Parts: sequence; C-alpha cells; structure tokens
Amino acid sequence: MSLDDRQVPILQAPLVAPRMGEDAEDPELSEYLARVEWIDTRPRSRALKEKGMFANQNVVAKLRQTFTLQRLVEEFDLDRPADDERSRTAAADTASPRRNQSQQ
Repeated sequence: MSLDDRQVPILQAPLVAPRMGEDAEDPELSEYLARVEWIDTRPRSRALKEKGMFANQNVVAKLRQTFTLQRLVEEFDLDRPADDERSRTAAADTASPRRNQSQQ
C-alpha cells in the first residue's frame, strides 16, 4: 500500500486491525484484501438509503438486485450498473433520465 509516498507491506502499515496477519501462513484462514477505487464519495448524512434496497452484512456480495442497481445508476449518474449483461439490461430498461448537477 502507499504510505507517505512510499510502498509498504499492508501488515506493516499503521492499521486498526491488530490481528489481520494472524493466519497469514494458512491460505484457508488468512485475510484477503481487495483494492477499491472510489469514483464518488459523500458524507454519511447524504447516504443513499431506501426501503427495498439490497443490504448484506457479508464481507463480499455480488449486487444483482434490479431495484438497487437502478437507484445507484440514477443517483451516481452511471453509464451502466454492473459488468454482467443481465444487470445492465435490467437497469437500462427502467432507469430514469439522468439528472444534471443543478437538479441535485
């Protein structure tokens, strides 16, 4: 990871996860990380939260619920909701027209 303009191993970074390297020698039990490139952020007070939206407390989940995909496409002015064709088609069929910045 990048830390103060230099690359350091994740287990040497000052994280609030003291046991992250606990089972590093065991591929079945060790922790794995996924890089995330945030293309948009907002304060918690502006979080998109509606009844009926997909929610899952698992560490990893593939988002396929049409309603949630549609709302995310609308809210974040996305070109497409996901990489799989089924999700793209479902969202394209029912997505609202895009809102410009002055309407938000």
